[in-house]
Amino acid sequence: MDTISPSQDLNNLFEAILDSERLALRAYLSQREYSVLELAMIADMKPKDIQRHLEVLECARLVNVLDRGGKKGYRFNPGHLEQTIRQQFARPKKDANQSSFDLPNDQKMILAKYTHNDGSLKMIPSKSKKIVVILEYVCRSFENDTNYSKGQVNNILPDTITLRRYLVDYGYLGRESNGARYWRINPQKSAARNS
Repeated sequence: MDTISPSQDLNNLFEAILDSERLALRAYLSQREYSVLELAMIADMKPKDIQRHLEVLECARLVNVLDRGGKKGYRFNPGHLEQTIRQQFARPKKDANQSSFDLPNDQKMILAKYTHNDGSLKMIPSKSKKIVVILEYVCRSFENDTNYSKGQVNNILPDTITLRRYLVDYGYLGRESNGARYWRINPQKSAARNS
C-alpha cells in the first residue's frame, strides 16, 4: 500500500464522512458485512453509485474489503477513524521541548512515559501525582493574562473534555460558571491549592 501523508489521510477521511449517502452506508456497514448489491437494495441506490461511494470509503480506509469466494464484501473499519482522530488531535498545539523543562528526574520520567517523542500525549495517567505532572506540562500551552473561549481551549488540548476538567479541578485554569471563558491561573496559586 502506498504511504500517504497525515494531511492527505485527514483530507480523505473528511471527504469520506462529510457526505450524507456515505454516512448512511457507513452506518449499514458498521452493523455487518454487505456486498455492493445488498447495499444497493437496502440503501435504495444504484450499484454504480454504491461502488463509487465504497471507493471513497476504501481510499479513506474506513471500510475493509473482504473476499467472499470471488465476490467482494465490505465492512466498516472503525479502527482507522479512531487512530486518525487520536493522531491528529493528540499533537501539541505549541512546540514542546521536554528537555528544556526544569523538572526533577521523577517528573521527567513520568512525562517521558506519558508523551510521545513529538510532545503529544499518549494517554492521561490515572494516579493524581502523575496527572499533576501532565497538567503542568499541558498548562504551558496557555499564556498568562489571556482569556480563552471554550473553543480555543478545545483547540489547544488533545483530549478536550478530560484535560479541560482536570485543569479546572486541579486549579490550573480558571473558568466562568457558564464555561464561556477560561484563563490560566498563576502557577504559585495553583501549587498552593494542590498542597
